[in-house]
Amino acid sequence: MGEREGGTDAMVRLIEHDETSLRTELESAEARHALEDVRPVVLRLPRNIVETPPALAADMGLVLGGRGAVLSGTERRVRTLAASIRERSPQLARAILSALAPSRPTTLRARGKVLHLGERTLVMGVINLSPDSFSGDGLRDPSEVTARARRFLEAGADVLDIGGMSTRPGSEPVPEEVEAGRLRAAIEAIRPLTGRPI
Repeated sequence: MGEREGGTDAMVRLIEHDETSLRTELESAEARHALEDVRPVVLRLPRNIVETPPALAADMGLVLGGRGAVLSGTERRVRTLAASIRERSPQLARAILSALAPSRPTTLRARGKVLHLGERTLVMGVINLSPDSFSGDGLRDPSEVTARARRFLEAGADVLDIGGMSTRPGSEPVPEEVEAGRLRAAIEAIRPLTGRPI
């Protein structure tokens, strides 16, 4: 593989693995291949930075077209490929690894509180208020709600999630004012216990 000077990072991008996106990318690369040839991790590369014999390309999961190339495989295989070309094509290898890097947020802000994501697993305690809850534990009494919240907080919950309406399949929606009333009463009972996000 060779690479063109400059701008490689912007030329390598991760593609959503859905049929419409894949078909569009294959067509724009003028690559006549079946969708079944494309594996879970999909990257789009410009054709002129790839100089690979077709047989080797197929083995690597690289689909060559007249105007571009689509690289696919498991994430592990794509990372292995990036490592194997690092010496002769460092810019391309970096671009491939950069495209694979997760673009998740590192923090979550909730009413002035900041939760740091990725440092450790965060725990959410769920308190269901609906009598129609799929878990069958819909709490109504404020003292029960408070006791449940205390248990979650003592166990180390980082966030408390209060559900005022069931989302169980087949459940009946409740009026907004009913849901709001349930939530208001629960939050008023819980808020004095903690500064953690609710």
